[in-house]
Amino acid sequence: MPTLSIIIPVFNEAATLGELLRRVEAAPLPSEWTKELIIVNDGSTDGTESVVNAFCAGKGASCPVRHLAQPANQGKGACLRLGLGAATGDAILIQDADLEYDPRDYHRMVDALVEQEADVVYGSRFLSGQRVTAPFHRLVNGGLTMLTNFFSGSRLTDVYTCLKLFRTNLIKSIELKEDRFGVCIEVSAKLARKPDLKWIEVPVSYKPRTHRLGKKIGIRDGLRALYCIAKYARRPRSVPGNVGQTSCLPVGAASCRPNDGAGTPREPAGWKPALLFQTRSQQTREGPAVPWLWLGVTLMGSLLLRVSLFDFESVDYRVFLSRWYDFFVEQGRWQGLGAVTVEVADYPPLYLTLLSLGTLLPLPKLYAIKLLSIAGDYLAAGFVWRLARTLCPDQPRRAWLAVTAFLFLPTVVLNGALWGQCDVLYTTGFLASLYYVMVGRPVAALVAFGISCSLKPQAVFWCPLLAGLFFSGRLPWKWLWIPPAVYAACGVPSLLAGRPVLEVLGHWALVKNLPGLTLHAPNWYQWVGTQESAVLRIAGIALTLLAAVLFVRWVCKGPPEDLRDSQWLALAALVSVLFPPFLLPGMHERYFFAADVLAVVYALGAARGWVVVLLMQFASGFAYFSFLFGTAPIPETILPFAVVAAFEWLVLGRLRPVSAHCRTANAT
Repeated sequence: MPTLSIIIPVFNEAATLGELLRRVEAAPLPSEWTKELIIVNDGSTDGTESVVNAFCAGKGASCPVRHLAQPANQGKGACLRLGLGAATGDAILIQDADLEYDPRDYHRMVDALVEQEADVVYGSRFLSGQRVTAPFHRLVNGGLTMLTNFFSGSRLTDVYTCLKLFRTNLIKSIELKEDRFGVCIEVSAKLARKPDLKWIEVPVSYKPRTHRLGKKIGIRDGLRALYCIAKYARRPRSVPGNVGQTSCLPVGAASCRPNDGAGTPREPAGWKPALLFQTRSQQTREGPAVPWLWLGVTLMGSLLLRVSLFDFESVDYRVFLSRWYDFFVEQGRWQGLGAVTVEVADYPPLYLTLLSLGTLLPLPKLYAIKLLSIAGDYLAAGFVWRLARTLCPDQPRRAWLAVTAFLFLPTVVLNGALWGQCDVLYTTGFLASLYYVMVGRPVAALVAFGISCSLKPQAVFWCPLLAGLFFSGRLPWKWLWIPPAVYAACGVPSLLAGRPVLEVLGHWALVKNLPGLTLHAPNWYQWVGTQESAVLRIAGIALTLLAAVLFVRWVCKGPPEDLRDSQWLALAALVSVLFPPFLLPGMHERYFFAADVLAVVYALGAARGWVVVLLMQFASGFAYFSFLFGTAPIPETILPFAVVAAFEWLVLGRLRPVSAHCRTANAT
């Protein structure tokens, strides 16, 4: 008869341990499976040993129970090493001693191990479709999970889940070194190195507890997690990667349902199918998933390039950014958030909050301001990578090529490192929103857009795409409140500091643009006149609204048959950020920045898509020269022709799959 060894680390949890052990004892398993309980007392001082002894005395020999004790508190990882050495079952499951996780989920996890022939089964709290953690904790967990996936090649949704199930020979084949909660990162990263492993995530129920009730993970564990990601989530050239394939357990199968108290499968509304991925065979692997030499040269070279431009002071820095920085230093970082007005600094509240925090950096003022944009460059590069992996999942090298192209894109380098502008920050929100739409996460997509709105008013360029997605049914109308709520949340620090509500929440309506139909922007006003004109201004707004209506109707029709959904979304996103700055009055030279970046994403799924990238770099790059360097190597009246050529390339349907890999990849 197969045996499930359940390792339960315990530290000062006598209040919940007795009930937990009774639930574990009563938890149903598939037929013929038996349990082996291994309780590891991690130096408890609250009577835990008495609870364990009472349970063991009551059980007798009907359920094997082993009670191990650490001489002093060492942490969860140390307990797992001790428990693994004592486990004799065919599979090993980890269960915390509190009551956050429900042992009734064991049945469905073992089902996945047996019926789906999995090697590893993780119980994910976030596949249930229910709000199971506080927003901050979800954000931290999601960030650590994303970084783990990024460096290990996995596609987990919950790396810090307690419920992890392994085949015994597999988990005992790796050496664990972490003593505390870093073991969660370590075990996931080291298992990702092994070839031909089949992983499954199944949704599990979860009832979080607070630190007041005994939760032990804290800030130092979060910092340690970052260290563990860097230390363990690395794969040498001889180690297999991850193909990134997904599959689902049948929704109606018993292996995809939790159990009620009697062991009968039940299926709560909103529970999602399990997520499956499999590590790539070493024999079929075509090369390292992460080309470390290439990545290292790219990151170091791009960083050195940016540092070399740090000493340049633009007019915007001297007139605006430097003065805003000094205001927060003089008024006080916190008091300044409440005292600032639209006349002092006309950027939205979130950017001003970041700038206020930037004054705390032990750096010269110019460097501290530019560092905000540089950080945005690398955050955006991460989403470019994820979009590339979604567009061409079987070509990992194309993803790294896209990251390299983005980090060395002339307008990206000039905008942040030279100019000190923050256009990359709101554009990162666009990239994140597009990625989450592609992978079917509408809430995250709208949260990302809300953050963009909190950074720059140019976030309005994303509205045509979102409108099309709402009207086509791709985004549920019930989530329409999310961007305004996120915008309001980003303004909370300013509100708490004493800034008037109207100035915080009504920022967009209070800001007045500089006079002129165009400020070096390569749009149609370069041909008809750049000086202020009420007639031309109204005409530009009317043309933009008409184009937006036509664009929304086009989006509602959906992708043509010859395009995958992800390719079509990349095309739609680029068009959405391209036509508003071309038609609207009052645009600046850098307002095509989002189009510059999204052209790189578009090029990943398009034959000869690099043509659009070059056209946009020509138009935007030379438009920068007049403002930054006081010269115009190319007459500004010529630059709009490059934008028109790029738009013509898109509209005439020249999007074609890059290769057979992109052509046959599963639609997102």
